[in-house]
Parts: sequence; C-alpha cells; structure tokens
Amino acid sequence: FGGFGGEGFWPPMECDKRISKTIGWYNKQGILNERIEYKEIAPLFAQLDPTTGGKILSQLEKNAADVKNPTGWLANAARKYGATNVGGELDSKVRKLIGWFNK
Repeated sequence: FGGFGGEGFWPPMECDKRISKTIGWYNKQGILNERIEYKEIAPLFAQLDPTTGGKILSQLEKNAADVKNPTGWLANAARKYGATNVGGELDSKVRKLIGWFNK
C-alpha cells in the first residue's frame, strides 16, 4: 500500500483496466508531448465510470499535438466530470493519528 507525501494513496485507487492499458499504450507510442503519470490520475479516473474515462482519453488523443502536459490535462478533465482530489492531502491531525497507530 502507498504512503503519504506523493508516494501513493491509501487505500490504493486503481482505475478501470482498459483505461490503465490505454494510458500505457499512449506512453509507449510517444504520440504525446510528455508521458502520462498514471499514479497522479488513477485516483481521479477511479471515481469516473469507464465510459467517461474513455471519452476523456479519446479527447486527449484528438488534441495530442496541442497538449503540453497530458497528466495535468487529464486531471483537469476528470475534475470537470466530477472527480475530486483524494488521498495524499490528509489533514495533519489525521496523519499524526495514523502515524501513532503505525508505531
């Protein structure tokens, strides 16, 4: 399981396997200006239904030449469809409590 401070999310949030494979394919093909950082967008896409996620990825592919930061673009698009930031940004009191339990 992931930790805090950018190391992942707890509990880990995975998006649909088809979405995951498509992102991997985009990264291998080199059609984007930068690689998509899966760990950053997976928690957002996990909140969306796979059809919506697929539509967003299709839009990215159509605009690939104009998108400088595909990870940021995908995150913003997911938020427009209702995804919210989760994990990683816990209140300091909650982090301390979790740290105390883990000792």
